[in-house]
Amino acid sequence: MMDLSLLAKLSDFARKRPPRNICAKGIAARGWFQPYMELSEFTAAKIFTDPDAKIPTTVRFSLFSGLPGAADTRRDLRCMDVKFLTDEGEFDLLSGSFPCFFVQDPGKIPELMKTLQPEPGSGTGDRDSLWKFAAAHPEAMPAMLWLYSDRGTAKSYDQPEYWGLYPLALKNKDGETFLMDWKWEPEQGFSTITSGEAEFYAGFDPDAAGRDLREKLQGEKPLKWELLLKIRTPDGLEEQWIHAGKLILTEVLDRETEDTLLFLPHTLPKGIFPTDDPLAEGLTWLLREEHRQRVHHSCEASTSLRSTSLAIRANTTGGTPPPTQDSLLHNLIQDLLFLDEATQEAIINHIYKLDQGLAEQLSRRL
Repeated sequence: MMDLSLLAKLSDFARKRPPRNICAKGIAARGWFQPYMELSEFTAAKIFTDPDAKIPTTVRFSLFSGLPGAADTRRDLRCMDVKFLTDEGEFDLLSGSFPCFFVQDPGKIPELMKTLQPEPGSGTGDRDSLWKFAAAHPEAMPAMLWLYSDRGTAKSYDQPEYWGLYPLALKNKDGETFLMDWKWEPEQGFSTITSGEAEFYAGFDPDAAGRDLREKLQGEKPLKWELLLKIRTPDGLEEQWIHAGKLILTEVLDRETEDTLLFLPHTLPKGIFPTDDPLAEGLTWLLREEHRQRVHHSCEASTSLRSTSLAIRANTTGGTPPPTQDSLLHNLIQDLLFLDEATQEAIINHIYKLDQGLAEQLSRRL
């Protein structure tokens, strides 16, 4: 990444509010990953070529824009960051509960976070600013529809599905190259909650998701996910989904250990390579800089006492369109009803390109 002005912008954002700006509230656990089969035809990485391996793994679940005091059930993107401790080094996979991200340009992340995060004083978000951001950035609309569906709220970290946030490149021993996307499917079953249930838990038990994960693991009930890989040729003419392995989590990590964890898109073992995806590059820089600030902040405290392939990415799930359940229309109307007409019109026009029927219903109701 050679754009010095972008690096300066991301660094300035990382310094503003230590210890974390992105994914500030979360919980971490450890376990292991068990590959199903040998995939040497696609990659030389041992993590996918040794079906007898039992790879130690650390996972952190979090709210993308949630600050430390945020309710776990707030409308947000949930993140599942996985670190495999392989014999060839660490391997990080960053995933989100939507199959698309809000922006392609990492330079827009500071502005995005400003609109997503609640105000420090009131603890409530400025939804007008969020929708005005979406109106000005049409690429954010697919993620906005997922955000305002029931997939935007959840009571548990272990029951959403999680999709990869960026593509990776694989190379086998013969030098052939493939592209890889991924998805984590929970064996616990998939579930969401409505906006009304989310509001109830926000007042009754703001830490519901973290508490739920901790109680399940302390009850000696392992949590499991299956890793699905989408392998495709660079030209995109051939692709296939492969059930690659199973992740099993057995215990929660303490808070101090969680605070030291760092997950980066470009932390990769032999046989797996970064692509030129701009979001992966930007997140690698931003998260590393934020971690450096966090460590520095902790030291001061002890002394004195985040490609076009991500714009929509609907094909990642085999053609899954943006969600259109009835609650999505209801949730959208609740926010859009109080916006100015110009912003409403821009939002409806963006949605029309994704779902004509949904846009027409919104237009009639607004």
